Amino acid sequence: MTPKVGVFLPARESLLNGTSIAGVLDFAEQAEKAGFDSVWTGDSLLATPVPEPLTLLSAAAARTTRITIGTAALLPVLRNPITLAGPPEPAGPANDSMACLDTTTQLSLSR
Repeated sequence: MTPKVGVFLPARESLLNGTSIAGVLDFAEQAEKAGFDSVWTGDSLLATPVPEPLTLLSAAAARTTRITIGTAALLPVLRNPITLAGPPEPAGPANDSMACLDTTTQLSLSR
């Protein structure tokens, strides 16, 4: 079995540096051309600013053809449940890439 190697998109850094998200999408294209197997983005309540991850990954999927796209963590509590009820399909018919959705929850249990 061959190991798969992915890269984290520099989405937050692009917003902090005042550069455009187009540079992040160029990064996704370059990662695919360089032979990476996947690109990832995260979701955070505290690390701001962060672009909306599903929208960012949808745009990355539109610019790539085979690379897997995914969320390193997605906070479902921050999303409309109707939006998340359907299957995550950011790749669409024009892209053979696969989408991975990793959700995170935090429970506080007290007596």
